[in-house]
Amino acid sequence: DAEEIRARTETLQTAFHRVSEQMYERAQAAQQDEAAASDNGASASGTSSDAEEEVVDAEVVDEQK
Repeated sequence: DAEEIRARTETLQTAFHRVSEQMYERAQAAQQDEAAASDNGASASGTSSDAEEEVVDAEVVDEQK
């Protein structure tokens, strides 16, 4: 069914956009952290907190079924 394919494609694109936005925000935050660390004379490897990093495991769920 063409309409079902379109609906599922839209759902997938919406999920992909959310994940892409999160990746972009994290990349910007990492760049800002590195810039701040280099401005303070500290190395970037020792200043970022890996414990604060949140891993998101996402799954696309078809809510129409």
